[in-house]
Amino acid sequence: MNAATSPGWTFYVRDHGIALATRNRGRQVAEHLSALAAERPGLIEVNFDGCEVATAPFMDELLRVCKALGDRIIYSCLNEDVHAALTFVENRMAES
Repeated sequence: MNAATSPGWTFYVRDHGIALATRNRGRQVAEHLSALAAERPGLIEVNFDGCEVATAPFMDELLRVCKALGDRIIYSCLNEDVHAALTFVENRMAES
């Protein structure tokens, strides 16, 4: 069974706050996600329910880890502001 077909688990970003604002905080959250992913197989739902806003520096740090995990990651429950930050950072990553 590979990561894409293994039972998954959820990483609740709101456990780290509702206003996700700094690069340092993003790095801390990304390191937490990375450590859990190393211990747990399967798909990872990165759930933003309850998060009101995320800055580009925060998302940059988090998305670097998410991209490294590849097809194991799915995003859920993004409000308009969090989605905009995620999209902005993904587009910037694609350009570089």
